[in-house]
Parts: sequence; C-alpha cells; structure tokens
Amino acid sequence: MKKYFFYTALFSIVVSSYFVAIRPKSAGNPILKLVNKTSKTIYAKLEGWKSGIFKSVKKIKPGEDHKWAPTFKKEIKQNVIMFGENDNKLEKPIVLEPLKGYSVTVPGGHERILTLEEVKDDKGKSKGTIIKQSVITEGKQLQGIPMVVTQSLQKTKQLTYDILQTTLAPYRFWIRNVKGLANPALYNMINKHPFVTKEAKVRVGGAVASKQEKVAVVNRLKKAKVAQEKLLGIKLKKPLVIAAAGSGGGVRARLCSTGFTTGLSKTGLLNCITYFAAISGSTWFLGPWLYTNLPIEQYRKRVINDCTKNPLKMSFSDVKGALDILKAKFAFDQPLSFIDLYGLMLGNYFFHGFGEEKNPQRCFLSSIADRIKTGDYIIPIFVMATAEEGITPELCAATPWEFGSRWFGKSGAYIPIWAMGRKFENKKSKNWKTILKRKPLFGPRSTFGFILSTCGSAIAVDLDTWYNAMVSKWPLGVIKPLVKYIMKKSDFKKARATSTEINNFMHKQHEFEYADYEILKLADAAVKANIPAMDTYRRPAAKNVKEGSAPDILFIFDASKTIGGELEVAEKLAKTRGLPFPDIKYKDLRKNNISIFTKNPKGSKFKDYEIPTVIYMPRLLIQSYLDPKKYPELKNLIAQLKGFNMEACVKKTCKTFNFKYPKDTATKVPTMTELNVRANIDKIKEAMLTRVKVNEARDA
Repeated sequence: MKKYFFYTALFSIVVSSYFVAIRPKSAGNPILKLVNKTSKTIYAKLEGWKSGIFKSVKKIKPGEDHKWAPTFKKEIKQNVIMFGENDNKLEKPIVLEPLKGYSVTVPGGHERILTLEEVKDDKGKSKGTIIKQSVITEGKQLQGIPMVVTQSLQKTKQLTYDILQTTLAPYRFWIRNVKGLANPALYNMINKHPFVTKEAKVRVGGAVASKQEKVAVVNRLKKAKVAQEKLLGIKLKKPLVIAAAGSGGGVRARLCSTGFTTGLSKTGLLNCITYFAAISGSTWFLGPWLYTNLPIEQYRKRVINDCTKNPLKMSFSDVKGALDILKAKFAFDQPLSFIDLYGLMLGNYFFHGFGEEKNPQRCFLSSIADRIKTGDYIIPIFVMATAEEGITPELCAATPWEFGSRWFGKSGAYIPIWAMGRKFENKKSKNWKTILKRKPLFGPRSTFGFILSTCGSAIAVDLDTWYNAMVSKWPLGVIKPLVKYIMKKSDFKKARATSTEINNFMHKQHEFEYADYEILKLADAAVKANIPAMDTYRRPAAKNVKEGSAPDILFIFDASKTIGGELEVAEKLAKTRGLPFPDIKYKDLRKNNISIFTKNPKGSKFKDYEIPTVIYMPRLLIQSYLDPKKYPELKNLIAQLKGFNMEACVKKTCKTFNFKYPKDTATKVPTMTELNVRANIDKIKEAMLTRVKVNEARDA
C-alpha cells in the first residue's frame, strides 16, 4: 500500500511540474533586503514607507538578513533605513537611491540588496562600517492571474511533497539504511559508490578550472603538442590551446557533432584539441561517446542506429532501474520534476549496454574523470543555464570534476560533480548519518542521463517559444484561436513548461543572487545562448596568459536552425562579459561551410594575441564541395550525399524536436559535416600556422 501511495503521489508531483514554472518554497519576492556582514548585531528600522507595519525595529545578527516586501509605488524616493548597534539609538542612515523607470511592485520580481560590511585595519581592529547597494533589475516574474495560478499549483505540489516526505519517513529511512531482499541494487547504489562518505564543499572564487582539470589540461597539452607538430610539420615551443564548441539542435546537433568529430579524427585534428564545450544536442554526442570509450567510427554507427529507434521504449528491467533512481532521490530529499523522467528515458536511450552492472541508469559523469585526466582525451564541458523567474538566465557547466559557474556571484561558485543534487548547509553537503549507521552518509550522485536531459531540455523554453515551435501547428480546431489569443495577450507566455530542479548549494549564502532559493532551476543553455563559446574561456594562468582567458583557436560547430544568428548572440555575450572575441563579418556566412575570423575589433582593449581565432563551421551543404574531381580523396562521401538537401531536412525531418530519423537521413547528416572538415583541412592548417606566429610574438 505504501509503494502504491508513493508512486501515485510521485507521479502527480512529477507531472504537475511539467505544466507550470515552479518556484522554490522559500523564494518569496523581496523588494528590500538588508544583509549584516559585520561581526556585531545591528538594529534596523525602515522609515518613509506609508504602511505602519514596517515601523518596528528589526534585530539582525551577524551573517543574517531581514527583508521588507511591500506593494509600493513605481519609484523609490528618498526612503531611509536607520540602523545602529542599539535599538534605542538608531543614528546611522542608509538613503535609498531613486530607481526611475523600474517597477518595484511585488509582482515585478526586482530586488534591492543593502549590505553592511566591516572595515578592519592590519591588526584586525574594526575601523567602521561601509554600505553597499545593489539592485537586480533584470527579468520579470509572472503577474496577474498567471502568477496566482502558478503559485497555487506550486503550493499544491509542495504540500503534496511535504506530506509524502512525512508520511513515508520510515520508508525513506529504510531506503537509506537497510539492505533488504527487495532493494539490494538500490542499497548498493546509495551506500557503495566512491563518494558516499565524502563531504562536499562549495568552492567560491579562484580559477575557472578545478585543480583536477588543470592536471588534465597539462597532460592534454603535452599530447596536443605532438599531434600539432605532426599535422603542421614544424616544431613548436608551446602548443596551441584549441577548443571546440558544439551548438544545440536536438538529434540534428548530435548527428552533426558526430560528423564534425569524425572529420577531426581522420585529419589528425582531434588530438590537437584540448577542450570540447557542448550545448543541448551536442552534449548528446559528447557525453555518451566519452563514456562508452568507443572509437569514433564505431560510435558513429551506434548514433545512427539510435536515431532510428523509439527513445521511449524501455524494458521491465529498465523501468525498475529507473524507479530506483527516483526512490534514491526521494530518500535524500532531492527535488523531482518532469526532467527526471526525461533523464531516465535519455539514460536508457544513450547508454544501453553500458553502466555499472550494465544498468544504463548507473552511468555517472564522475566515472570518466580518471580517464580524462591522463590527457588521452579531450576535456568535455557540458553547458546548461539557470531558469529561475525574475533572474536573467545564467550559463553554468558540468565537467567530470565540478558543476558551477564563473558567473555565480562576483567570482564564481562550484561544487564537486558527484555532489550535484545534494542538500547543502553552510557551504557543506548534508550528512544523513543515523543511529544505526554512525559513519557519514551523503546523497546519491546525479546520473549522466539526468545531466544530459538538463543540457538538452529544449522543452524548458518559455511557453511562448514552445507554442510557436510546436503547439501552433497542431490541429486544435475551434480551441486554437482561444489558445492563440491567450498566448498573445496573457502573461502565461513567460512561464516555462518545465525545468530541472536541484538543491541549491548557494542557498542562504548572501554573496550570491540565488541565495533566497532552496531549489536551483536549470534548463537547456539555449535560453541564454546556443553556442557555448564563453565556456571554453578557462585556461590556467601561464606566462603572458591570464587565468580563464580564451583559447588560441576556437572551432564553432553550428547545427542551429538558422546560420549566423547564434554566432551573433555569442559575439554580443562576449562583449557584455568584457571578454575578447574577433570582429565577425556576417554577410557571407551562408555561402561558406568555413569562415575564419582573427581581426581584433576596432577600439578593443585586448591585445591581438588575446583574441581567439574563430573557425566557424555551420551545418551547410555547399554544392561546390560535391565535386569528386576537386576532392578525389572524398569521393565516397560525395557519392553518399548525392541528392541530399540539408535545408529541406531542417524544415522537416531534422527539426529540433524530432527524435526519430530514417536511417538514410541519419547517415547523411554526419557524412556532410565530416566532409566539411576534411575538405577544409588546408585552410584550417593555414589558420593554425598564422596563430603560431601570433603566439611567438606574444612570447618573444
């Protein structure tokens, strides 16, 4: 009976999260927050607000904060907070600066943060208090009826989940601690993985790359130097740092990235590359390839075969293994959403025949870390984005060692990849040890399928995008005009259909914009950018090279629906971040399957050697390349592509949301991108030689 109740409630929770953008239970919607980062207790009183309920003095201890969240007029004008170390003597004022043009009402989703920080001399003695003001003005939460509906559904979901957690507390305890005949595989998965007794800590600031990644980079560059010398026919003082960035685009991107990488392998370029950052569908190529450790040609056959199958098909044993994953997350108070079901499907689809005990749901990104650090493989970066309402999406990434972002807070925040999903308290992962088990017990690892489902959760776009891409083309009859009107006029279009939910490791840490959220919501990085160029900017510091700088050469493999549009987004994002990027000429991008950009933009603050050489290769089939006389060594590839129309495929079979392809199409798409790399190898080598000279001038 308990199991029946568990699965029924679990199903309702997971499914309900598909239809509504869920807000974490502690998120609130603050207008004003006062953070005390001093070593003393302070007292504060807000003056100038019309309502009398804000007149009382608030006691705020060190490390704590207090929030005021009234419905207020659209401009803040000279409101004052009085504070001091004695509630009877509030002699120090904070005058709130006016914010013209911004809505500061509760539904507006804007937040003003005031931080009190203590200044100390060399001997650690306090010299006084300084005040910092910051305002989050980007992004808007839903308003009106849509807000009421979504928040009501959230409360219903949270209440159901809380009741389930409390009612089945003994069952959760049993899952974590008791090995029975009914759950040996689940017990082993929880209690016998390599990190079960290892506490995880939040790494704040410092290098973009973890210590383990830096070791992998050093080892990889040694191998890359040998490969580059062989390819170019010269001796190098230092190797080029080369990265690849694979775009999103669903199965189309998976097939394109497979072909691009096959081309890299057959030309000798693959061993020259250090990093490979992937978004969405490209992660579906990169992750399973590195995990299965198959030669690229053998893996390519597997990918083509996968594309002809139904991704929803699962055997009874597959379903049982999938349910064990859900039960483990439930036992350790990890949130569940529709993306969990999606991840179970993708895990079975991508990793069939692999995994611990041959269970495709038992594949983990951390499992390939030791293999990657040797330098024999490219270093993978799996990119996703935050998806919380009221805060502009931010890029974050998973590597075999860490999950986090250089853009969290002022200096970045990261946790070990094997701790992604755990509950954190005071920057440390929660220990679930009990009376029966005195040794430490930490939460289970997030599966590789879960990570890839997050990276490829195109379904997590806002409802307006979802409607335009899918629903608007469905035969809805008389309902269609009504749905169209609602999407056009209502605030519902801003909501997300669903998103990934994990425990937020930055919760209650005031230096982060996500401090108020118990749950960190994640989605496909396409909500921010469809090309992960900036995520390749992670080099360790070296002579004349700054920490986290751009690679020397950046391949961009673009499988996007439109050509050039996502490259423009990447260029603008680099400028917004204050990062180097070459001047891009967009005029002829659709006429070429390779475009190389090296020019330092006019007025740039960067030196020429800081600007990466961008080699842009879109998913185009240019007819001039289908000449066997011009490319005799590629005549077999050219013959396979006879009569193939990639643009027509993008509009029909190769749509982003299509999972199943005819075998002929699934074969031709990677053949096309392989051809593009191999046919342009001379241009690529020329760009590499030019870059070598730029670097030599840098190091002279």
